[in-house]
Amino acid sequence: SSGINAEYGDGNFREERELKGLDIVRRDWSELAKDAGTFVLDCILSNKKRDTVLEEIHSYLTDIGKQVTERKIPLQKFVIHKSLTNLHLITLTRNHSVMSR
Repeated sequence: SSGINAEYGDGNFREERELKGLDIVRRDWSELAKDAGTFVLDCILSNKKRDTVLEEIHSYLTDIGKQVTERKIPLQKFVIHKSLTNLHLITLTRNHSVMSR
């Protein structure tokens, strides 16, 4: 779920976004995917009209697609940082030993 929580504890209005259960919070996504997901979510949770939100999201994603096609986005934005579990390591080791025979 996702939402914006307003807190008035000290008399000031404060917004905090909660991203539970969304794929954006996963660690096995690239920075580019996280940035795009965050942008889309910010648009959806904004107070803008639906047509405006759709236009902004479409424009953003079209621009990202163009930048990818033109190789203007640094490769670092595509890197996925994920630590492998022991099961992954065992599988990789077995696959490598089978392929090297």
